[in-house]
Amino acid sequence: MNLWNLRWCGVLVIALLVGCKEPAASSSPAPAPPAGRAPTLGLVEFTTGGASDGDTLPLVLALHGLGDRPESFAALLRGLPAAARVYALRAPLPHGDGFSWFPPSGRAVVDVSALGPGVRGAAELLLADLDALVARKPTRGKPLLTGFSQGGMVSFAVAAMAPGRIAGAFPVGGVLPSAIEPAAPPPGAPRLLAFHGASDARVPTATARDSVERFRARGWQVSLQEYPGVGHSISADERRDLLQAIATSLP
Repeated sequence: MNLWNLRWCGVLVIALLVGCKEPAASSSPAPAPPAGRAPTLGLVEFTTGGASDGDTLPLVLALHGLGDRPESFAALLRGLPAAARVYALRAPLPHGDGFSWFPPSGRAVVDVSALGPGVRGAAELLLADLDALVARKPTRGKPLLTGFSQGGMVSFAVAAMAPGRIAGAFPVGGVLPSAIEPAAPPPGAPRLLAFHGASDARVPTATARDSVERFRARGWQVSLQEYPGVGHSISADERRDLLQAIATSLP
């Protein structure tokens, strides 16, 4: 190799070394993640009641229904009249244009008796993420949980399976499958208030009444609010009452 080639190789090596250097650190590095693993469930996050992102706030977890997305379900809670942080969680299974918490029954009228394993699995998935969700941002107290349809069923199941880990549950249009037996409420039991359309033909109102009675039989202070003429949907009155119930139950 002649002298010119040696010089050219030297310039090339220097250029490659310079190009492979790490970029200079930002003047405002991102904060370190909280200890422990990160949540596995995707989410849409926002604050309510004029709160700022850095505030220490109570946490509300919102679970959408079958085929929905957290982006659209989040709109339900944006009018919450109290300072809180809301995580609208994304279910793990694709379904149509949205997502599903567990495989649906595939019937016009939901066969609740067949949904036990799926609902339990979804509740266990959420419970596995719960500590990481609470630790993700400055949080005050235990989280509140709400959801519609499938999300309401998972809300019921989390209250039944792990009542000591939440401050309250507010299922809408949901039920608790008979395969999941509610645990006895711990001291300072979470608030459990369910909402259901009285004309719901997809998830019949009678099954919601049965779910509430099963909690009551175990010693829970629980109630069900029914809305005449409302089917499997969330009416304006339901939304108003749900937001008020959550606001008055925040830790």
